[in-house]
Amino acid sequence: MKKRTGFTLVELLVVIAIIGMLMALLLPAVQNARETGRRAVCLNNMKQIALGMRNYESTKKELPGYANEVAKGTTGQMAGIGKNVPWSMMLFPYLDRTDVWQRWSDSTTTDSPTEAGLPTPYMELLLCPSNPPPDQLHPWTSFVVNCGRQDNTPEKTSPPLAATDTTAEKLANGVFFNRFTPVRGASFPSNKQNYLRFSRLTMSLDHIPDGASNTLMVSENLQAYRYTDDMSTSSMATMHQYSTVPYVEAATGFVWDYTSSEKKINSDKNAPTGNDPMGNYKYARPSSNHPGGVNVGMCGGELIFMREDIDPWVYHQLMTSDGRHSDMLNSTLKTSDNTPYVDYILNDTDYK
Repeated sequence: MKKRTGFTLVELLVVIAIIGMLMALLLPAVQNARETGRRAVCLNNMKQIALGMRNYESTKKELPGYANEVAKGTTGQMAGIGKNVPWSMMLFPYLDRTDVWQRWSDSTTTDSPTEAGLPTPYMELLLCPSNPPPDQLHPWTSFVVNCGRQDNTPEKTSPPLAATDTTAEKLANGVFFNRFTPVRGASFPSNKQNYLRFSRLTMSLDHIPDGASNTLMVSENLQAYRYTDDMSTSSMATMHQYSTVPYVEAATGFVWDYTSSEKKINSDKNAPTGNDPMGNYKYARPSSNHPGGVNVGMCGGELIFMREDIDPWVYHQLMTSDGRHSDMLNSTLKTSDNTPYVDYILNDTDYK
């Protein structure tokens, strides 16, 4: 008999089927390994930011605001008003980007198109690999900070907030506040008093009655915008800096609101990435492409993976620095076991 030297069609189909099955088993493992690597890089970047924040606080004896005034000059274009920059710009001297900070903090350097312009470099340190930006031409960021209760909201008067609130009661609602003096009338909404009332507040890591380890500092956000508004062309003085305080808060921070379901963690993840918020707070919440949750950093320095199914009451309390004196006192809502909102004591298993 003649000896067979090849495969039959049936044998070939069986081999192809086996290879296909092996590939189907291996691909998820490869994807998981890649995601694990991306998540590790994200955590490392967040660790550097948290460390820079703590070094800033140790040096300045206070945390930066979510909006800050820098390079306030006495003459020329920056006379009487400084550049409006977010928290990340304030950390650049502590993140090995002093070169960028020196240009932005120089009161003689403006955004005038007749000059070279202010630097807005692309930085991978400010990005999560699982949330790649649409391009590398602009100063994108993936990270946002805890701005507490949203400043730009009609709920500042309903329920009413007394004008006689103490500084401690004002500070109780979050960690990062408006540090930009609201002097440009056209740059602020009709409820301008909210920004006057909540501006220039000084927060430090020592002033967190709920405990720094129980208070959120930084998170990811798929819709975070840029660390400078490098596409704004409304005027020569605002070509790179943010033009309004709510713009900064919505673009580079996350907020809590006990009446809204839109700001839940990982809600509406498919919204446009890098969407210019222009004061839209809808996406000012923690979100990520990591399955099941989001990387966050606590004020005490701990980095954790926070579950996306976290109870809203727990999430809000993690955002307040002093829950018993925060706006939560005005809430009539209760937890799922009928415990009054403000009386709930956090348990580590609630969010880890």
